[in-house]
Amino acid sequence: MRNKLTRLSATLAIMVVAVAVLAATMGAWAYSVPNGRYDRAYGGVGQCLAKTDYASSRVDIKVDTSGVMTASPSQSGPQRPKLHFDHASKGDLSPADGQTRQVLEEHGC
Repeated sequence: MRNKLTRLSATLAIMVVAVAVLAATMGAWAYSVPNGRYDRAYGGVGQCLAKTDYASSRVDIKVDTSGVMTASPSQSGPQRPKLHFDHASKGDLSPADGQTRQVLEEHGC
């Protein structure tokens, strides 16, 4: 690495690898699996449903072929309604029905 061209080439290669890794990481975050999206939007630590029966660790997440996500409380006890969200494969999760909107409003979401 004594000549300037070699140093420049090495620096450029490192920068290209760093940008590629960053792009892959950001892409994975933006288009993560539905469980991760639910966790970040509603049920994860610090989110509005985190300390409820709808916490990420207490729901079963399923996505149907039309892209609607269902979060079903898995704990025994009083029956809680299932939550339904549109846009499970991309974009922000939005309530798919009035019942889901009502539950979210009750918990300050």
